[in-house]
Amino acid sequence: MKPVVYVETSVVSYYTARPSRDIIVLAHQEITRQWWPRAKEQFELVVSDVVADQIMQNPEDLRDEQLRAIEGLRRLPVLPKCEEVAKVYLARLPGAKRTREDALHLAIACVHAVDYFVSWNCGRIASILVRPKIAALNRRRRLFTPMVCTPETLPVNGMPDDPIVNEVREARKKLFEEAGGTMKGFFEMLRREEAKDKRPVFRRRTPPAPKKERK
Repeated sequence: MKPVVYVETSVVSYYTARPSRDIIVLAHQEITRQWWPRAKEQFELVVSDVVADQIMQNPEDLRDEQLRAIEGLRRLPVLPKCEEVAKVYLARLPGAKRTREDALHLAIACVHAVDYFVSWNCGRIASILVRPKIAALNRRRRLFTPMVCTPETLPVNGMPDDPIVNEVREARKKLFEEAGGTMKGFFEMLRREEAKDKRPVFRRRTPPAPKKERK
């Protein structure tokens, strides 16, 4: 039996998206494109109706391509237990503000005891700072905690070298070393750079709203 991997919506989005001008996002897209077909051979990829519902909110051209990507994948049902656990996550998990859908993705994966939970949503879902909190909450409820990771940290057989991906990894490694090799040091370095430059080091980009068709 193959290990089961819950694929969160951001992974589907990166797999089907047009190449980004942002080199970090572009590297993540390329990793995902290389990872997806190989992961389907090595694992059982699963989704849920939450993934499908989020895809349906996209413009038609993106929606159709993403629906084709998840076609044939098993959909895990959103049980009442999933809704209950999602409410606990929303109330108890620290850090970035999460949506109901963020919490539901996690809850579905935990209630159904999948082996891996894969997401590019590193701020609200796949943060390394949040993973121990998820495990602690799950232990109290006797729930299984999947390994939370990204396509980059869940390697598959036969992944080729890519110059863009390698460049991003080397730059990240260098920055991490300059920060003392710890996440705490890395975040402190970012705060110092932000204070020095007077501009945010990271800025979340809001995608433009789809244009309305003229009648």
